[in-house]
Amino acid sequence: MLRHLLVQASITAKGAVYPDGTGVSAMRDIKELIGVLMRVTNGGEVTEGEVLDLEFDADGELLTALNAAYITLLEFVHDRSARATDRALDHTQRAVLREKLSRIVALCDAVN
Repeated sequence: MLRHLLVQASITAKGAVYPDGTGVSAMRDIKELIGVLMRVTNGGEVTEGEVLDLEFDADGELLTALNAAYITLLEFVHDRSARATDRALDHTQRAVLREKLSRIVALCDAVN
């Protein structure tokens, strides 16, 4: 099941098309993903539905970073029960997501 979700995530991320063509919608979607990452790295939780609702479009390194964060978020969601009983695992997974967030922010800053 997780493998299916990861493939679906990759297709969704690469297949997003915005009618305005300006990139404004794309940046808003990226900011939404950043918001979810910030919530999780600050100790919050996220549901599978919230992750699956995320969409984004980008090119190059930014797309790679977004896809990596998306997949890591899905893994985080699926490991919820394990994280509930293993504080070290929870801490480690949040640290990985913090690194993904930092990478995305750095790449977005480089574009602007």
